Amino acid sequence: MIYELRSYVLASERFAEYIATFSDRPAVVEVLRPYLRGFWASESGILNRVMHLYEYRDRAERAAVRSARAQVPIMRSFYADVLPMLRKQRSVIYEGKVGSAYPSRGGVYDRVAMALAPGVSRERSDRLAGELGESLSAAFQVAATLESRWLEQPRAPAQELVFMLRSASLEERHRAAVDFCTHISDSSVAAIETDLWTPLGFSPLQ
Repeated sequence: MIYELRSYVLASERFAEYIATFSDRPAVVEVLRPYLRGFWASESGILNRVMHLYEYRDRAERAAVRSARAQVPIMRSFYADVLPMLRKQRSVIYEGKVGSAYPSRGGVYDRVAMALAPGVSRERSDRLAGELGESLSAAFQVAATLESRWLEQPRAPAQELVFMLRSASLEERHRAAVDFCTHISDSSVAAIETDLWTPLGFSPLQ
């Protein structure tokens, strides 16, 4: 499986309008739902952002699904309406694993993105992802562990590790026993970026 993490920065005055679009057009959500794993809005870092996480068998399925989706009349109308709301777009393809939906709803997520140092091998990045995932699970629900690679070189070293860490509430997040960022001193990690996200109501990961 591969995972596509798409993020959009919206014009601040149109952010609420963009979010409301999904409530106003449930048919759009139904078109996205078969491949959608998560949908969040930013609470910290760069604001007025949304983030979609999709799952596909491989790049061929992703291309076919996106092509077919663009032909659906409700989606053509949706794209025409929302594209003017966007300021920036970013898409990254990852390998990795994503957890199942949680029975409780309304959690919060920390996105932890780690840029890896040049030359870190695939074996080292895989081992690091496993070690960090195990450490983080002591304080958070590890909803996703993702590793990016060059699209043209599937066996190339990972360039980035991303963890989506769920807490049932802000209070639980504050009580987390491990401040993971202060404990990472591995030379394989060149930089770390963290921000806080909340899932939208129709997001499978809650």
